[in-house]
Amino acid sequence: PAYADYDRFPPVLIVYGSLETSASDGEMLAARLRAAGRTAYERPYEGMWHDFLYLTPCLPESRRAWREIASFLRADGAEKHLQAKAPRDDKIVCNPYGYDL
Repeated sequence: PAYADYDRFPPVLIVYGSLETSASDGEMLAARLRAAGRTAYERPYEGMWHDFLYLTPCLPESRRAWREIASFLRADGAEKHLQAKAPRDDKIVCNPYGYDL
């Protein structure tokens, strides 16, 4: 949503790989959210590529990113912004192959 109205956005976590071709989109989104007075947490993962979270679930950076996403969603106040609450599990399964984090 490059040209969206960000005035009512909840806090946003933006995760992307530093080597992906759309890394500048993540930077732009974070800057526009901040310019609108919103909270944006930007997490570029150094040396990672587009979809590193989904294509390589055994990669340490991927596991760390998924844990960070889960932590962000579980943070105090974050759940009030979600439409539906997911059950809180001790494990996060982030891929169809069943690798646990």
